[in-house]
Amino acid sequence: MKKVAILFAVLGLGTFFSIILILFMVGGISTSSQPINPPASEEQAYQYQYIGSELGIPWDIVLLVDAVLADAEGKDNIEDCNPMNTTLEFCKIREEEFEAVVQYDEEGNPLLDEEGNEIIEWQSTGRVTYYSGAADILAYIGKGDIEYTAASVLMADIKEAAEAKKTEDLKYEVALVQNSNYEYVMRYYLGLSEEDITYIMELYHANYLVYLYGYIPGNEYVELPDIVIGDVGRDDLAHVAVSIINHPYQMGGKSASVGAPSGPLDCSGFVDWVYMQCFGKVVSSGNLPSGVALSGTALQYYACTAIRENELKVGDLGFIYDPAQMKAGDINHVGIYIGKINGRNAFVHCAGKYYGYEDRPTGRVGISISGGTNSKNPVTGGTFSPAMKGCTFRYFRRPNFQFKSEG
Repeated sequence: MKKVAILFAVLGLGTFFSIILILFMVGGISTSSQPINPPASEEQAYQYQYIGSELGIPWDIVLLVDAVLADAEGKDNIEDCNPMNTTLEFCKIREEEFEAVVQYDEEGNPLLDEEGNEIIEWQSTGRVTYYSGAADILAYIGKGDIEYTAASVLMADIKEAAEAKKTEDLKYEVALVQNSNYEYVMRYYLGLSEEDITYIMELYHANYLVYLYGYIPGNEYVELPDIVIGDVGRDDLAHVAVSIINHPYQMGGKSASVGAPSGPLDCSGFVDWVYMQCFGKVVSSGNLPSGVALSGTALQYYACTAIRENELKVGDLGFIYDPAQMKAGDINHVGIYIGKINGRNAFVHCAGKYYGYEDRPTGRVGISISGGTNSKNPVTGGTFSPAMKGCTFRYFRRPNFQFKSEG
């Protein structure tokens, strides 16, 4: 078993100078940087986490960008900023063109429907257009004066704009995707200096805002199973998943690297972390259908194959919603199936404050069943504490990874 330092302790915002000292001690920030004071309230920081989680963009990069821009304008904080505006700079609309193609029978005659109309099939022309950054995205919608606060509402307007472009011969399918070249966006879309970009990326890689808004590493250890990446069975994955029970939750928290999580995780971040330990790559790689809002859970949902509940195997994923059927304001959630507890499906998941307790007020990793609380761990045969509240997953998907002993 690999022992890795990982315990997180809750702090208040008044510990700024202690945090700076810790960051220098662990080598997280170079001495050339001058870390900033807390740029936003905890409530405002949570809004950045929420939008970042929805759109799959690191919330702390966006918050740091807004803090740098506000400082350049002589402002002490970013309370009047809308997190969505800057987050959209790191996004782009992917628009694919389709043309109407008349269908013919074997004799070359057009196929007709019951009403005598020619049957057509929409086929891609191969033409894909990208609209990158906030200005282009809002211009595409034609509603640039609207302050968006939810990706689902934004995506509905993008889909409506694409529908308005449809003709008898052409239609367009759209998706909101990430621009993961963060430094490029900061340089060419946001106009930041090289010094500012280096500064922001230093703080981002050091998890500075993660520490500042609630968590710093301590001295306890978690035992990660000894596995060979890419040569794992489903039981191996289950052992990895339960190895960080009670690890803290944070909206937008990601750690897509091998080893102990670098900070708190959200639900899709937890799934990606587990699969990264086992296969060296994440689940979040799906292509989103037209009109589906970008999010970590949606990327995972469409990267997997649909299965029925009676087909569940350890390592499969459960979702609360089908992303294509979500309404404005709905928040999806994902967990990893690890077997049965008293005949009920058991999922290990990283969930928010409803599942928290005194030492983990923002939420944590735990094992839930569909009804009632649970403290049993079917993977180890033991228990964990405190018990986890119930969670019902309704849609089931299988990640496309090859497990050991499965041909």
